[in-house]
Parts: sequence; C-alpha cells; structure tokens
Amino acid sequence: NLGVIAQQIEEISPEMVTIFQQAKEATETEPAREQRLGVKEQQMQWMATKALQEAMARIETLETQNADLEARLTALEGS
Repeated sequence: NLGVIAQQIEEISPEMVTIFQQAKEATETEPAREQRLGVKEQQMQWMATKALQEAMARIETLETQNADLEARLTALEGS
C-alpha cells in the first residue's frame, strides 16, 4: 500500500495525527491493546499540495536564474 506512517508524521506535524484506539492494559477479561494512530488525510493532502506549489515556484525561479547565467556565459565566451 502507498501511504505514510503516522508515527513519522507525528514527529514533524503532531496536529496531523489522531489517536483512533487508546492503549489499554490487559485485564482478567480483556487482552492488552496498543495505541493506534491515524493520519488526517485531507489535511495532509492540502499540505502536500501547498508544498508542491512552493517547490514549483522555487524551481521556476532557479530555471530563470540558470537561463540568465547561461546567456551571460555564452556572451562572455563569444567575446
């Protein structure tokens, strides 16, 4: 499956993680349960979309700078 691990997300953005099963000690009648975490997927998608938009803007800026530097280099080599 594709996805993220809630424990890893929790280290970076704890607000993106929810507890959907509380940990519980074993009793005479019930076995122990470990805590289970979930990821707030819709919020995660919005964050990923925003990060992608920011990365694309940065790439476009760098591409423009690179083209300008290449043009300057070509002009200097032609001199």
